[in-house]
Amino acid sequence: NRNENKKIIEQNIIEYTNWNRIMKRENDIFYHVVITGEKAEKYYNKLSAFYFPNAFIIWSNNENTNLEIFENRFSHKNTIISICTENACLQNKTDIDAVVSFFSNK
Repeated sequence: NRNENKKIIEQNIIEYTNWNRIMKRENDIFYHVVITGEKAEKYYNKLSAFYFPNAFIIWSNNENTNLEIFENRFSHKNTIISICTENACLQNKTDIDAVVSFFSNK
């Protein structure tokens, strides 16, 4: 009965909401947000204020890092934010608002 189902959901709304979040995460694409450049830490701190449930943010202001994800990304002129998924970077941004907008549409 539809009314009974509605009542059960209303009584257990927190549990249903949590399960919904888990299911959404399982079906979403996962992104790596890679920030490089002299202002990388500053950009990271600003982006960390936002909630991107399907993204991992990593940064470096050192061009000599040994992590492969930073390879060939450092610029002395700009701080670059790369949005990557499935071993490929989709977009490079230099503006925090553009990154927030990208994830707002996901």
